[in-house]
Amino acid sequence: MDDHVRRRPGEVNFQDGNTEVAWTRFKQKFEMYLIGMGKEDAAPKVKWALMMREEGDKALEVYNFFKAKLVTYKKNEAGEDVIDEDNSQNYDKVIEHFHQYSSER
Repeated sequence: MDDHVRRRPGEVNFQDGNTEVAWTRFKQKFEMYLIGMGKEDAAPKVKWALMMREEGDKALEVYNFFKAKLVTYKKNEAGEDVIDEDNSQNYDKVIEHFHQYSSER
């Protein structure tokens, strides 16, 4: 496979300039990286882990900011809050939140 496709995407730059353009560019490069590594059909949690490792510290800060929004709770029989659905490591759901974050900046 072409080295361009296997090249690591580098960190996403949420600090300088247009964050939506930076995010879109990172996402395109990351999707090519997944294909180059044979991971395009990996489980959502695997793709999430690969993406989070590549994005860099600023993106991790952004993720930690919205991570709680990806978890929903319900009451159990004792009236306690328990996790109903945890999408905090779901690649597609996390991608949606990064896109929303970058388009609002």
